[in-house]
Amino acid sequence: MEYVVGILGGLIIWALLDWRRRSSSAQGRRRPAAAPAAASEPRGLAAVYKCTNQVADFFTSSAQPADLLEHSAFLRGADILRGAGFSAKDLLGYYNGDNAIIACMAMEALSRRKAADEDLFEPIVSTINTVALWTRFFALRALEAQARPPLVGRLLLHADASWDNRLSLRFLGEFVASRVRRGEAPSFGAGLAGIGEEKAALLERMVGTLEAGLQGTLGQELLAWRAARVDTDFLGSIGRIWTGDQDGAEVIATSRVQARAAMLARTLAGEHPRSVLVVGRKGVGKSTVLKALAAGLRRQGWVTFEACAAEVLAGQKYVGELEGRVQQLVRCLSGARRVLWVVPGFHELLWAGRHRFSPIGLLDLLLPAIEKGEIVVAGETDPAAYERLLLAQPRLRGILETVVFEPLPEDETLDLARRWLAARGGEAAPEMVLREAL
Repeated sequence: MEYVVGILGGLIIWALLDWRRRSSSAQGRRRPAAAPAAASEPRGLAAVYKCTNQVADFFTSSAQPADLLEHSAFLRGADILRGAGFSAKDLLGYYNGDNAIIACMAMEALSRRKAADEDLFEPIVSTINTVALWTRFFALRALEAQARPPLVGRLLLHADASWDNRLSLRFLGEFVASRVRRGEAPSFGAGLAGIGEEKAALLERMVGTLEAGLQGTLGQELLAWRAARVDTDFLGSIGRIWTGDQDGAEVIATSRVQARAAMLARTLAGEHPRSVLVVGRKGVGKSTVLKALAAGLRRQGWVTFEACAAEVLAGQKYVGELEGRVQQLVRCLSGARRVLWVVPGFHELLWAGRHRFSPIGLLDLLLPAIEKGEIVVAGETDPAAYERLLLAQPRLRGILETVVFEPLPEDETLDLARRWLAARGGEAAPEMVLREAL
């Protein structure tokens, strides 16, 4: 009996164990598969491009670049680029790249960084004229954060005609307003030296769009530049601008030449400038002294312009044309400009431009400006022509300072001949030959 009970107990235990095994197996088959590990978020440049794709439609439809500062994906991209994984050189590379969205992000990232040790004015401004308008807006933000002041005048001097539009001028106004709030007084400094008429006109338009309180001294500096500017292109279309080589090429600086040039300089460029008329026979050294005079004035910032009556008159075919040219010429020579007008054959101005329908000649048109000291003239003529000139225009005695050059004494003439030969590398001539030539 005990044997039977043992067998039955073993069967029951085996059945229970088999049931548990099959139950666990079934549960294992029904257990759902573990969820796959979540894909890692992109980092670095990949994350920047992801942000770029997310903001692309908004960027295309945005009405103004400042709207991008409200877009989370744009700000996230800029924040990634702001990180240590991207250098300033990297950001400037994206700024000059073909992806406008990343260019904007890069400049916004740069604007949010601590100012670098290196002044980034040139790297940013060197291409600011060629980037897209939206990129230009963010470049100005980066410029203010990463460039060393003063900034306004330097930026304006770099600007080209691509800024002559409503949006760019608005960006400029906002930039200047921000600089003024930070204490900058807008100024060109010495930057206007050497600019041309086209650039000046652009600067005048750009400055004119700024509110009066933002202009600083920009407007006054442009007015002063225009008042002092010498339009060498216009003057060169009439006569010649004397260069340093031309002025000094044939000048033998004797003591007499130097003394005469110094005397003329005091008259022409003194506190109360007065035009002069140099009178002398051919060969007495009128042109030589004037060249020495021009060389000295150049060192003081003067320009020497030469034109005779026939050159001023050239091409003026119709009634009123000559008057217009003279008015333009006077404007180019007057004001704060330091220009000396050398007039060979000064007496020819008396009759030039006269005809049967008008008794007014070039001299009549020019005399008011000469008399007021608005223009500075150094004329040349010979004694006979000078006498005829005074008969026709007696008031010239009081308007012009007349300087008469007499021929040099014999000893000075011989000395000049010796120096002339030496200056040209010629052999010294015997004294008898020089005296015979004289």
